[in-house]
Amino acid sequence: MKKWYEEIVVKQLSDTIYRITNATKEHMFLIVGRERAALLDAGGGYGDLRGTIRSITNLPVTLYNTHVHPDHVGGNGFFKEAWIPAGDRELCDFAVTWKARKGFLIMTRPDMKEKFDEIEYVTLPEDFIWHEFHEGDVFDLGGVTLKAIETPGHTKGSACFLHEQEKVLFVGDLLNSRTTLLAKGGTTVVEFMPTLLKLQAMLPEIRMIYDCHNEYIPKECVWNLLELCVEVLNGTDDKIDVVFNKNPGLLAKTTTENPKERADGKFGNLLYDPNRLYVRES
Repeated sequence: MKKWYEEIVVKQLSDTIYRITNATKEHMFLIVGRERAALLDAGGGYGDLRGTIRSITNLPVTLYNTHVHPDHVGGNGFFKEAWIPAGDRELCDFAVTWKARKGFLIMTRPDMKEKFDEIEYVTLPEDFIWHEFHEGDVFDLGGVTLKAIETPGHTKGSACFLHEQEKVLFVGDLLNSRTTLLAKGGTTVVEFMPTLLKLQAMLPEIRMIYDCHNEYIPKECVWNLLELCVEVLNGTDDKIDVVFNKNPGLLAKTTTENPKERADGKFGNLLYDPNRLYVRES
């Protein structure tokens, strides 16, 4: 009998794309080429991720992180090395700790808080290697290529990966029903806007967008978030008080009883620090 935190679900999304979802509903994506496979993000670091990957492919697997937050790099310890966005290097040491991972667990599974101490989790090997990737880097898996795109916002180093053959964009936490700039390493609203404009220019060539916490991201989320950035800067948003992982801030639009749904029916909300609209703190 599996323990609650060991549950992992796999869904095949296409001939080359598999979504792996752990017990706290964090999505990871395994992209399989003819010669290699790539894992985009590694979850919180519990459950049999290795065995799950091997049930899909026996090819060598390289790990790439969309950004460096505990629910994405906590499972890096299943590997000997990982490729991360250069802009997030300073976040690595804390993000892989169990203390950091428990902080995110409290947000996602508060109903299981009393059972967190029973979780068996992976730790990072002492000789673990952090590699860095940059804008435009292309990773060839054999018939499948992934292109790295620097997209500051959720963190300074946040990056997306474009599956060039299937025209699928993997965005990590950059686009969300509640995109947050309040998390550790987040940018200002003004710094987020060029990222959204970059994605807007790409949208005609994009078939599907996947993030790490929703079923998928509708394309209009990009326009909706741009609209919210303008409203925030003009002071015309709804300014709903929120707290994200102990960080106080504002939510741009009123929601329904479901905090992921905007009252106006549009997809995509924005959590931000009203004191950090223009300049990132050093």
